[in-house]
Amino acid sequence: MTPVVEIDQGSGFCFGVTTAIKKAEATLATGEELYCLGDIVHNGKEVERLGAKGLKTVTHAELGEIGRSKVLLRAHGEPPETYRTAEKHGIDIIDATCPVVLQLQKRIRRQHEAHPDAQIAIFGKRGHAEVLGLVGQTGGKAIVVESIADAEECLDMGRDIYLYSQTTMSLDKFRQITAHISGRMGAAAHFESFDTICRQVANRMPHIARFAAAHEAVVFVSGRKSSNGKALFGVCKKANPNSHHVESPGEIESGWVCGAATVGICGATSTPKWLMEQCRDRISSRTALFLTPHTRQPPHPGGPTPLNGGPGPPPTHIKAPLPPFGVPPHRCVARPQYQAVVQRIPSRGTNSTKPWYRQYQAVVPAAEWRGAPAHAVDIPHKRRARERP
Repeated sequence: MTPVVEIDQGSGFCFGVTTAIKKAEATLATGEELYCLGDIVHNGKEVERLGAKGLKTVTHAELGEIGRSKVLLRAHGEPPETYRTAEKHGIDIIDATCPVVLQLQKRIRRQHEAHPDAQIAIFGKRGHAEVLGLVGQTGGKAIVVESIADAEECLDMGRDIYLYSQTTMSLDKFRQITAHISGRMGAAAHFESFDTICRQVANRMPHIARFAAAHEAVVFVSGRKSSNGKALFGVCKKANPNSHHVESPGEIESGWVCGAATVGICGATSTPKWLMEQCRDRISSRTALFLTPHTRQPPHPGGPTPLNGGPGPPPTHIKAPLPPFGVPPHRCVARPQYQAVVQRIPSRGTNSTKPWYRQYQAVVPAAEWRGAPAHAVDIPHKRRARERP
């Protein structure tokens, strides 16, 4: 049974990432040299694709060493210090900061200026590019919390607290932290929280939960550095335990789609559609069963040339290992669109008058065996190769 593979149409780049990539491609198309400050998106395959077009990735430490060049600021945003460094070295900035992130930076900066003695807390991932940009709006004074335990350890509940969130974090976790801090605040202290999670991200969570629950197996595609990817995969895994996180098609393992009638493919806001399509194609194209003999010998004169490694002794019996994606043999061998090549082996004794027939070749798409010799036969359900009349 070939699984039906569906790509979630709601997955893929958010508009902020899409805008950044379009700006990069437009500049590269003119033949100009272009640098990007950090990975343009937290997806290694997309970074490789743009790198092949000429996009060069630099770190903050290298920013002052590239001379008067064009530098793209990715959708995550940057702290004020980055702009000052670029101006100092005559760097031409192409600002692709996501509008949602840009607005959040302004809100945090205004809040810090209005209440310099209050604690500005940011629910997010330490070291994440967006969080570094947000903390930079307060001159490095904002406090990053990743969990309730962080909030207990890092925040002074007796002082005013203003809580914001990284735009790609889990809405449920943000609410949990908000409720915990609110219940722990001192009587004289003021607490206020601001739900600054991007709705394009937040709305994907219930959608992707429904998508994952509607399929027997799910392959979630995203870079492992993606915070949004981690959050969305957690939703997938909760809705469907048979969900698996990969960064590239080559990571898909054999047992994941074994016996599944439907397979769903989805991804994060940093996942390109073409990468999900490659995962779909890999699953769809690798469901053929390959029958490989235990041993080999030179083929019988006049017989077909082996496809799977050349001469060798014949197998003592038909071996049918699992195909590349773990689809059981009994689900594959009865497909009429696949054929096998039977190697004729002479009888091994003078008392025997009937030749032995042994399975020797691999199961391949029938389209590749148009006009095949009489040795090319259909595979019956019980996995024994029989000679075609």
